[in-house]
Amino acid sequence: MTVTINEITGGLGLRIDGNVYVVTEYSHVKPGKGSAFVRVKLKNLRTNLSIERTFKSSEKLEDVFLEEKFFQYLY
Repeated sequence: MTVTINEITGGLGLRIDGNVYVVTEYSHVKPGKGSAFVRVKLKNLRTNLSIERTFKSSEKLEDVFLEEKFFQYLY
């Protein structure tokens, strides 16, 4: 499923370049000159590295379903 940049929220899972990322922060920027864009901080789920990317408002990304489960080990 694809999602537009304007639909991004915190905690959303995205697949970018074959890696799965979680959106930690995002800000919509509309400069006085030029088109609007979104600056997003992403956390890689495999390596736990954080990156910051900028997307144009016309781009579309692949949405990934994420589910968090808590387990209790009984010995």
